[in-house]
Amino acid sequence: MPEYAGVGEVLDVGETLQLFRDRDNKAQGEIAGETGVSVTTISNIESGKNPRPHLSTIRRLARAFGLSAEGFLVREGLVDPKAQAPPSSLEQWLSELTAGHAYHAMDAAEAQASIRELPSLEAVIDRREDLDYEKALIDRELARDPSSPARGAGNPFHAALKAAQQDYLLVWLRGLDERRKELREQRQGDEATSNDVRFVSVA
Repeated sequence: MPEYAGVGEVLDVGETLQLFRDRDNKAQGEIAGETGVSVTTISNIESGKNPRPHLSTIRRLARAFGLSAEGFLVREGLVDPKAQAPPSSLEQWLSELTAGHAYHAMDAAEAQASIRELPSLEAVIDRREDLDYEKALIDRELARDPSSPARGAGNPFHAALKAAQQDYLLVWLRGLDERRKELREQRQGDEATSNDVRFVSVA
């Protein structure tokens, strides 16, 4: 059974998918066409036959609704902001954000340590692609009309929150770029050494 690490309490995936489809008025076939996830798989998720789909499937489904996997699993944007009391301060709102969001909860030093633990160049590139996508979602959200529910209408701290997210993502992106450069140089050095060894052995 796959684990959705860093997401906190995961709501029913099938019900979540149905709610997003209802919100956007999308049929199962339309979602299948947009994501490459089969109608059968979508149907099995919604019916509960496949209650915990793989995270890669979640990512593909989430993108059909303009969300990260994380945002999809916690039903980002589905809750009516008027139904909840607005946070009393930006600090409270940021605290709510970081609860259950693993990398958002890290400080800069922890982020750098986490980046350095990525085992390969491919892992760094994959993480950067994920964060590039998340940053694009935030940029798009901030470009919307402030009165839109997607902009957190009724929440006076929403814009500040998204700006903070952007700043934090930039810390990650810069760190990933540095790690990518380091690993590429290391790989080139290893390849050069390997070529030198082959040349000597042939001689």
